[in-house]
Amino acid sequence: MRWAFSSPGGATAERLLLGLTRYFTPQEINPLGINPVRTIAEAQFDFERIRAQSPFKLFIAATRVRDGRLKLFENSHVTLDALLASTCLPQLFAPVEIDGEQHWDGGYAGNPALEPLIYRCSAEEILCVLVQPIERALPPTTAREIAARITELGFSTTFIRELEALQILQGMLSKNFPLTPIGQRLKAIDVQVIEPGDSLDDYSAKTQLTTRLAVLQELRDLGRICTEAWLEKRKQTTERGA
Repeated sequence: MRWAFSSPGGATAERLLLGLTRYFTPQEINPLGINPVRTIAEAQFDFERIRAQSPFKLFIAATRVRDGRLKLFENSHVTLDALLASTCLPQLFAPVEIDGEQHWDGGYAGNPALEPLIYRCSAEEILCVLVQPIERALPPTTAREIAARITELGFSTTFIRELEALQILQGMLSKNFPLTPIGQRLKAIDVQVIEPGDSLDDYSAKTQLTTRLAVLQELRDLGRICTEAWLEKRKQTTERGA
């Protein structure tokens, strides 16, 4: 998960804050540890009810700072700290400590993580909704564009490798020979992806720390456009296969 917050003074203050993260740690910039996500999450989510009554399986991903391994918090372990760990961008927030281990944003180890959806669930179709593009039509040319692309790659590489590994495995399982139940599931599972593509070209730099309503509404509308395009493509594929 990726969260953002706005700073006083608009875009100028936001650029200043991003510049400070190059030279100072989050603890130095924010010694009081103020985290607006904590306040929002406490007001919006009943974690005790989620742990006890969630009607579906829930996985929240974080990255263990010590060794970079993926840490998954499942239904019974979903807490406010788990959520904060999964949204902890190391440039902006101090690591979240859980059970003696420090954690950062889960995007570094799985964004999203496919493993629990494949091996711990039973759905035959998985729909991944990405909030950043996998591909860019044009290569970055400015220092800011290069830095932004490096960040994107850092958050998408693990997902791409998981997806490619699954596709390779499915190709190997396509031959007609007896399969175990997990082999049959791996062969049949269908992973679909909705991703923003180049629709975010004009937003990548200015939305990193922005929660202004107009910008969020624009991003919402872009998400709906991408989803409608995916649904139409899915419909056409289904009709051709019928």
